[in-house]
Amino acid sequence: MNKFPKLERLNYFNGRILSADDFNLEQAYFIDKQRLHNRYLHGWGVVAGLDVSIMGGKVHVEPGVAIDCAGNEIYLRGCVDIAVLKGASECYVVVEYCEIQTTPIPVIGSTGDVGQTVVVNARIQEDCKVYLAALNPNLKHEKIGPGTCGCGKPHPLAIAHLQKGARGWKLQKCGRRAA
Repeated sequence: MNKFPKLERLNYFNGRILSADDFNLEQAYFIDKQRLHNRYLHGWGVVAGLDVSIMGGKVHVEPGVAIDCAGNEIYLRGCVDIAVLKGASECYVVVEYCEIQTTPIPVIGSTGDVGQTVVVNARIQEDCKVYLAALNPNLKHEKIGPGTCGCGKPHPLAIAHLQKGARGWKLQKCGRRAA
C-alpha cells in the first residue's frame, strides 16, 4: 500500500453519464480517506471491547472494535469461542478484517456458457475472522506500537498472547492502545 494513496473524486455536472467505474471510484475515495483518518489520527490496535478470557480449553472473545495497520475498522459483532489446540503451549488470539461478497443477482443482458445467466454478488459485507495463531502477526513490521500509524499493510492483529504454564493458561493482552 502506498503511504498516501492518490485521492481522486468525481466532478458531478448535469448531463453526465455515470458508470459502475464512477461509482467504484466514489466508494474508493471515501474508503481511502477513512483509512487514512483511522491510521494517522487514531493509530492501530484495539479501540474498544475485544476482551479475551480463557476457561478450560476454550478462548472467549467479547465483541469490540479494532483498527488494523491499513486503517481497516474491524468489528466483532458477537462473542466468539475457540477451542485451544491440544498440545499447544503458546498461541496468539488474532482478529483479521475481511470482506465477504453477498447477495447474488443476475446481470441483465449477459449470458455465460451454454446460455446460462451470469450472476454476480451485489454487496460487500465487512466482517472479521477470529482465530488462534502460532506466531504474532505484528512481530516484525514497522511502527509496531499501539497508537502509531502502523505499517500501512492489511494484516491480522494479535489481541492476546496465551502461554501454558504449570497452573494453566496465562493470558496477556497485546495490540492494545495505551490507556
